[in-house]
Amino acid sequence: METLEETAVREAHEETGLHVELVRLLCVTDHLVPAEGQHWVAPAYLACIVGGQLSNPEPEKTEEVRFFSPGALPGNLTLTAQNALAALRREGGA
Repeated sequence: METLEETAVREAHEETGLHVELVRLLCVTDHLVPAEGQHWVAPAYLACIVGGQLSNPEPEKTEEVRFFSPGALPGNLTLTAQNALAALRREGGA
């Protein structure tokens, strides 16, 4: 019984240890995975870090959590992350 926004804030904390405040919705991605018979609908938000400390609270799920500069992003971004970055660039962001 959470809103999309509440879920995004909670998930950001659960997966990074950071507390965030959402600024706005960037995009919504239809992430289709036909080989697995899955269809994910993923909203992506622009957010500001307002507290916490970067950590890896779920080491059984994620090998490492870290920051990247916009010019040095890894090549294995999710489709949702790729679409969010494209939306931000279209708006003149980083």
